[in-house]
Amino acid sequence: MTPPSALPHLQRRGDLPTMRRRVELLAFLFAVVSFAFWFGLVLNEPHNAFRIDVFVYRGGVEAIQAGRPLYDPVYGPPYFVYPPFAALLFWPMAWLNDTLLSAAMITVNLMLVIWTVGVIAREARGAGSIITRGAAACLGIGFTFLLVPLADTLWLGQINIVLMALVVADLVAASRGRRWAGLGIGIAAGIKLTPLLFVVLLLWNRRWRAAAVASGTFALTVLLGFLVLPRDAVDFWTVALRDTRRIAPSEWIVNQSFDGVIARLWPGAPAGVWLVGAVVVCAWAIMLAGRLLSRRLPVLAAAVVGTASAFAAPFSWEHHWIWLVIMCWWPLCAAMVGFANRDRRWPWWALGALGMILLTARYDNGHGLAIGVFAFGGADNASWWTMAYPAGALAVLISMTVAEILGHPPRTPRLVAEER
Repeated sequence: MTPPSALPHLQRRGDLPTMRRRVELLAFLFAVVSFAFWFGLVLNEPHNAFRIDVFVYRGGVEAIQAGRPLYDPVYGPPYFVYPPFAALLFWPMAWLNDTLLSAAMITVNLMLVIWTVGVIAREARGAGSIITRGAAACLGIGFTFLLVPLADTLWLGQINIVLMALVVADLVAASRGRRWAGLGIGIAAGIKLTPLLFVVLLLWNRRWRAAAVASGTFALTVLLGFLVLPRDAVDFWTVALRDTRRIAPSEWIVNQSFDGVIARLWPGAPAGVWLVGAVVVCAWAIMLAGRLLSRRLPVLAAAVVGTASAFAAPFSWEHHWIWLVIMCWWPLCAAMVGFANRDRRWPWWALGALGMILLTARYDNGHGLAIGVFAFGGADNASWWTMAYPAGALAVLISMTVAEILGHPPRTPRLVAEER
């Protein structure tokens, strides 16, 4: 057991149990305040959009069961825009009524948020000692209600949190050399194609087995779609996949992808502009994430590549930018532990967390409605505010690249109380 005399720094600042209790209390208060803010805004939200996405998922299943084409409108005007495998995976949704389906989706999303922030707490500079499971849970729930990508995922019943958890679990497994690593990325790509970018990351990082497992799993999802739903599979891969207008007009401000920025600020731009920009940013993110993965920082690597995938996608709703939320959690956890560990760099982590929170937070537009920072320009589609998330993504990549070039902190600095 460590004698008290061996812990002079910790004695001056306060013992570790006391610090833990303070962190837990602050995290709990943060969750309560965030929920109160969210609930106040929800009371003024138009309820016709409540859970619409999860009802579209179920509508796709019901269309199959009724013998209708999967890629015709399935829930009023909205279309089912995912591969056929996703519809097969959503099959149990048809067994639940609206209330049970909404409750199930909320429960799954909240549980995965809590798990993810717990993983981040352990990765972010060895934070497992100061950020307890209870504090991690409160932080996760608080951010769920406060930040647009998470709050809108919860509000709409979206699948983004599930995809994020699958990818994070897979990259953590790959960093630990698990034989099954790659399975989660393959399944996530079978549900939505953008996680295929993580296969490129595995290849760049020479994780050959994980890349093969991911590619093979994805191929099996495609094959399963053709075997069970051949007509719909042909329709998806030859027609529906290329028609982004089935989602929404590209120039809408809620399209926070690079393609959306071009559509708003440079109408009629050559198609090559989007392609070159997307390829450059994705390549940049892959190289940066490869370094992070080699340093056994798989969650941060996942956030970097996920952010690039949202930037490069033809259409990215605000809730597709869920990877930016990891950029809030991670530096916040690192700052808390850095403060406890007397690390002079903790203010930089805190500043990074604050910047990401301001970028992704929900705001009141003055009339009781919640908006994201990209909507500050109002109805002006040419406003520079409408490129908030893509610009924020580039700022994150630049900042992290500079940090890598100038040097990075030790992989797992230990709290003073843990030193023996």
